[in-house]
Amino acid sequence: MLKMVTYKFHYPQTNEELKEWEAVLQKTNIKRFTAESWIRCKKLGIDPGNVNCKILREEELRAKRDANKDLIEAAKPYLQQLSLSLYGTHHMVVLSDNKGWIIDAYGTPQKLGGEDTALCLGANWAEETIGNNGLGTALVTGEPVIVCGEDHYCLIYHSYRCLGVPLRNKEGSIIGAIGVTVPAEFPDPIKLISALTSAGSIEQTLIDRHAEKAITKSNLSASTDKLLATAVHDLKNPMTVIKGISQLGVTNAVTEKERGYFREIVAQIDYLADMMEDVLGLYSEERFEEENPSNVVQQVLGEIAFLCKYKGIILTSSIEGEALATLQVKAFKRAIYNLLLNAVQVLDSGGKLFVSTSFLNNEFSIKIEDNGPGISENIQGTLFEPFVYERQGGNGLGLYMVQVTIKKHGGKIWFETDHDKGTIFFIKLPATSK
Repeated sequence: MLKMVTYKFHYPQTNEELKEWEAVLQKTNIKRFTAESWIRCKKLGIDPGNVNCKILREEELRAKRDANKDLIEAAKPYLQQLSLSLYGTHHMVVLSDNKGWIIDAYGTPQKLGGEDTALCLGANWAEETIGNNGLGTALVTGEPVIVCGEDHYCLIYHSYRCLGVPLRNKEGSIIGAIGVTVPAEFPDPIKLISALTSAGSIEQTLIDRHAEKAITKSNLSASTDKLLATAVHDLKNPMTVIKGISQLGVTNAVTEKERGYFREIVAQIDYLADMMEDVLGLYSEERFEEENPSNVVQQVLGEIAFLCKYKGIILTSSIEGEALATLQVKAFKRAIYNLLLNAVQVLDSGGKLFVSTSFLNNEFSIKIEDNGPGISENIQGTLFEPFVYERQGGNGLGLYMVQVTIKKHGGKIWFETDHDKGTIFFIKLPATSK
């Protein structure tokens, strides 16, 4: 929605006139920040007598408010209090995002011109849109600003006095601003200063709420993790009993058909046990300790060697790098085992599996390379997501668990694959010392 209001006024049109104008401003009693903001407005190409009032459509405003709902919620009581303190005076108390879009407003905007002057909810008050003003200039300078009457660059706003105060997050970045607009002849400018304390209160409210959310989320996550880990662990006991009875059934069954049923139960219990081990890996409460990742990889190679020999797979390795990393050793070991087991399961007799480790630039690297069929293109983009798998009998949790484990250790994992030529998985971990 675009509204235009036209006035006539002579401002410098050429660079020479602009330089003369700047020199005059420096010699007059015009406030320094006013002069600087006028120069910015001129350089932005703003016409002081022809203002483009940009106003969001309803759906655009809704999206802006949704994106800033925490800020709106934190600011609401303070904006309401500011508006109440100005009762009896035409005024507008607003909240903007960091681009100058008004996302919340209180007061009597229609009495000040409403949409015709961009004094309304959903309008844009950035300097580049309507020239210097309290809120828009505060967003540019990062400091509280009061612009009075004819200090405004655009003539349409000469009858207003406005204050703007930037709002910052805990990192110090500007996330929005609050603004107060009243008639230029407003008799009590001291009341406007209360917006300064309101800004500080809004910022602290946001920090406190984010901290509370983080603590609540952390506590909830920790409680959920512990509950899941306990539940999965407790389920292993009845599963062990079921498997034992089924194995006994295989031995004592009268017919081959009955033995087949019991073998299927054993196979499904093994499948479920593998899945539960993966889940336990995700919610492990194992403590971190310093360990050389090469030692862990070497242990896994020893465990997987028998399976490779049984399947006729050629397993080779190059284990180097004397460095320490902070590891959850059991979880990390299972992650490496899962990667190697995945490779073994896709390789036929004569297939090759190569594992190497190295240390360089304070990073520990692991490479697992096979010459198998490669990873299908249709799952490459989602390979590390839960319940994504290709081979029959997979549960889709193994690689997800691997990625979660590596990230938990501050590392990263990725892969390269080529159809019918094989796949290489790469892991990098931060080392604590050499």
